[in-house]
Amino acid sequence: MIKLYKSLFLNKRFYILISIITALFFIGQYIGFLFYVALSMLILFVGAVLYDIILLYVNKNRLEVSRELGGRLSNGDDNPIIIKVRNNADQNFDCIIIDEIPEQFQMRENEINFQIASKESLTLTYLLRPTERGEYKFSNINLFISSKVGLVQCKIVFQAEQSVVVLPSFLQLKKFAFLAISNRLDEYGVKKIRKRGRSLEFEQIKEYTTGDDYRAINWKASAKRSNLMINQYQDERSQNIINIIDKGRNMEMPFEGMSLMDYAINSSLILSNIAVQKHDNAGLITFSKEIDTIQLPSKKKTQISNLQHSLYTQKTDFQEPNYEKLFLALRHYIKQRSLLLIYTNFETVSNMKRNLKYIQAIAKYHVVVVIIFENTEISRILTEKAESKSEIYRKVTAEKYAQEKANIVELFNSMGIHTVLTKPNDLTVNTINKYLEIKSKRLV
Repeated sequence: MIKLYKSLFLNKRFYILISIITALFFIGQYIGFLFYVALSMLILFVGAVLYDIILLYVNKNRLEVSRELGGRLSNGDDNPIIIKVRNNADQNFDCIIIDEIPEQFQMRENEINFQIASKESLTLTYLLRPTERGEYKFSNINLFISSKVGLVQCKIVFQAEQSVVVLPSFLQLKKFAFLAISNRLDEYGVKKIRKRGRSLEFEQIKEYTTGDDYRAINWKASAKRSNLMINQYQDERSQNIINIIDKGRNMEMPFEGMSLMDYAINSSLILSNIAVQKHDNAGLITFSKEIDTIQLPSKKKTQISNLQHSLYTQKTDFQEPNYEKLFLALRHYIKQRSLLLIYTNFETVSNMKRNLKYIQAIAKYHVVVVIIFENTEISRILTEKAESKSEIYRKVTAEKYAQEKANIVELFNSMGIHTVLTKPNDLTVNTINKYLEIKSKRLV
C-alpha cells in the first residue's frame, strides 16, 4: 500500500473533474436535483479512478527503459543521450521521462513527453553539453505513465546508474580530422593560404579549387581532363608543433560555462591531430608556477591518445605562470627549432612586460605564437549605446580594457612575436589558420 501511495500521482484531469463535482454538490444545496447529479458523478468518478489505477499497475512491469551513453562525453560539445523505450503491454500510454542526470549540469527541467502505442519501441534523444572534464554519474530513469482514462499517473523507477568520463572535445577532433582529410576545412572558416615558394617533392595532380596557386596549373593534364588541374607538392614535414598551455589564474576565467583553459585544451588537441595528419610532430607542455606536463613531439599514431590522456587531468592552480622556468624547460627538452603556440591570457601590458624578456628569449630559438583571449562581454559593452552616467563610465572602462589588449598585441608584433587575439569560441579555427599561415611561409 505504501509503494502504491508513493508511486501514484494525480493528473490535471483529476483535479478538474473533482472541482466540477464539488461545485455541483455546493449548488445542490440550493437546487435539489443537482445534488443527485453530483452524487452519480462522484460514484462514476471513483469507479473511473479505480479502473485507471488497475489499468496502470497491471501493465507497469511490461514497459522497458534503458539509456545509452557510449562510455564518454565530449567537453564543450552537445552530446546525444539516447533513451530506448519498449511497451510490451496491450495499452497505449502517455508518458513523461525524467532522467536523473549528473549534478554538474544543474538542470532542473529535463522532461521528455511522448506517447507510445501497444507493442511499440521508441528511441528518444536529448542533448547534454558538459563544461568540465572529469567523471560524471547518471542515476535512475523515472517514467510516468498515464492511460487513456488520464486521471492518475504511475511512476516507474528504472535502475540505470552509469558512470561516464568527460574528455577533451573528441567530437570536434573527429569533425576537424575528417575535414582535414577531405580538404574541406574552409567550410568552418579555415582559410586556404597560398604557399610561398614550393617544396621540391611532387605529391599528386588534383583539380583546381579557389585559393590554389594558379602558377601550379598543369596545362597538359588540364587539356586531357577538360578541367583545370594543378600540381600539388608536399609541405615540409616532421616539424615540431608544440602546444603550451598556461594553467595560471587568468585561464580560469569562464566563457559560456567553460574556463579559458578548457577552450585551450580542446583547441590544442584538435591542432595536434591536424599537425600529425600533415606529418608534423605534435607535443604538449603545461605550466604555471612550475612545469607540469611535458609530452615530447611525436607523429606516432598513439600520440593523440597520449595527449588526450595528459590533457584530461589538467587543472588550473591559480598561481602566476613562471615563464623563466618555461624557457629553461624548452632549452633542455626541445633542441630542434619548433613552432610554439602559447595559450595564455595577459590582461594588462604591465603583466605582459613582466614576462616579456623570457618570451623574447624563447623566440630566439623557436617560432612563437602567443594566443590571448578577447573578452566578449567587453566587446558587447562597446557596441551598446551609453546614456546614463553609469553606462558611460562602464563604456569608457571597457574601451580602456580593449585598448590594453590591442596594445599587448601591437607590442608583441613589434618584436616579431606572432599573436592571435581571439574569442574563445573562435579559438580552434583561428589557431589552425595561424598554424597553416606559418607553414605556408616556411618560418619554422
